[in-house]
Amino acid sequence: MKLVFLKKYSSDINPIERVWYSIKDKLSVLYVEDDNFLLVHFKEFFYQYSKLPSFIENWLLKFIT
Repeated sequence: MKLVFLKKYSSDINPIERVWYSIKDKLSVLYVEDDNFLLVHFKEFFYQYSKLPSFIENWLLKFIT
């Protein structure tokens, strides 16, 4: 295991920020009916994007190797 310490406020190199950006992009075009609708879709998009190998692989290639 290798620890990588990020600078404070380094959102450009934090992998979760790409996931948030993608979720925001998807949710912004939906009509949110209520809180439950938002929660269900947020969870769906979060699991979809956070599991993508491209997010992880690209981050590892750029910052770890």
